[in-house]
Amino acid sequence: MIKKIILTVLGSTIVGLVLLSFIDVYQEQDTKEVSAFTYALGNINNDLRDVTNLSMREKDIITATSKSLVSKNSDGKIENELSQEVKVKDDNIEYEFILKDDIKWSDGTQILPVQIIDFFKELLISEEEKNIEPILNIYGAREFRESNGNDTSKLALIEGDNSIIIRLNSKDKDFLEKLTNPVYKLRKNLDMWKDIKSYHDNIAYSGDYVIDTVSDEEIILKRVNYLNENIPQEINIIRNMSEEVSMAKFETGEVDVVVNPPSKQLNRLEAEGRLKTFNANKGKYIYLNSNDKGLDFESRKAVYKTLNNVIETYHKENEHYIEVAEYSYFLEDKKNLNSIQERKVQTTKINKELPKIVTLLALDTQENRSLCSYIGEWFKNNTKTSLRYTLVNEDEYKNIALRDRYDITLIDIDLSANNREKTFSDLEYWYNDNEKKLFEKENNKNNSEFRELENTLFSNYRILPLFFENKNVAISNKVKEINFDYYGNIQFTKLKNK
Repeated sequence: MIKKIILTVLGSTIVGLVLLSFIDVYQEQDTKEVSAFTYALGNINNDLRDVTNLSMREKDIITATSKSLVSKNSDGKIENELSQEVKVKDDNIEYEFILKDDIKWSDGTQILPVQIIDFFKELLISEEEKNIEPILNIYGAREFRESNGNDTSKLALIEGDNSIIIRLNSKDKDFLEKLTNPVYKLRKNLDMWKDIKSYHDNIAYSGDYVIDTVSDEEIILKRVNYLNENIPQEINIIRNMSEEVSMAKFETGEVDVVVNPPSKQLNRLEAEGRLKTFNANKGKYIYLNSNDKGLDFESRKAVYKTLNNVIETYHKENEHYIEVAEYSYFLEDKKNLNSIQERKVQTTKINKELPKIVTLLALDTQENRSLCSYIGEWFKNNTKTSLRYTLVNEDEYKNIALRDRYDITLIDIDLSANNREKTFSDLEYWYNDNEKKLFEKENNKNNSEFRELENTLFSNYRILPLFFENKNVAISNKVKEINFDYYGNIQFTKLKNK
């Protein structure tokens, strides 16, 4: 009897332990499911070495696994990343980056100032010149590059106690902003990034994630072991998946995030609370040709007014994709109702009809093809004017002689109200002599908002705003929040569960 009781108790204990083990396993799996996110991409190369040649979604991998001295958030504000403080001296000639005390590689070793300096040196030697112009302005950088890294005598990349001191040849008040570009994300063994499928296990990463698995079907990023932050433990990136298949898997819950889902799905996704729309920090401006063979002043006004009418209609049909500029050069300026009304009244006072033929030039992109086709069809159905457009490659687009044969040129522009100087600097290619002088005058002022230049461009109907672009993201029911940085890359560390 005693033996039977003992066996019964022992059996119950074993069963209980087995059941408890199942409960533990189940709970662990449940936690893993909640903290893992899956999103689908098109083609992803195994070669992630040259950041400037990567697609936006490929750059997501770079920004997840690598950090830079400073970064830029979605609002265009510069934030410390590896650095905790930046001291700017000598009228934007010298920059000292004080590093955070707790920055580590994914293997747990400290990130040292000399390692960041070595990374910059590697970029100076191996990167294409056009991709690293900001750091080529470092004193001695060109001599270092031309000597293939042998001449370090003048190179003003200096290691401090826990800092890096960079001294430039000439002042650059935008140097910090330029360093936020993903090309300056700190990486070790750059050549290994040419084949991440073979070498991802051999790389030490400076970011919050490591590349854990690379196959033909997926890339898995895992949170760095020593991090205890409340960020997703795992990011599953499905490779080579078409838009249709991505959405199908999204609907079945196999995919959590789809960037820029099909337009026909947007209204439904919004109604279901599964769509997030963001300002993409990009927009469309137009250049109106005022040369001798171009449009006269009243014709430019008439063309701009008509294009605004086109875009208002286009917006009604594509409200998730764009926001009408309403005569504002920056999205934030739409709050200035007095300025909008003044420019609207100015534009509607037209004393001339549209020309019988209007010509338009644009860079050949899928987006511009669709937009130009829409504009042409709108002109055909609503005016007596024939709009004839031409799409060209980048080299042709930069040809001034070709540009001057067209009445309108579409301009794709990066926008940030926090850095108007950059926007108006990017437009300098389109300025006439008087506008260039005005730009230089305002650029020499401290904290200039370039209002005089902006008002001149508008009142002469030369370079004008059309609309601002949005980014749409479909999110699954388990995603509460998703964010992008200024450059449009997903900030995985800010993904939040519901």
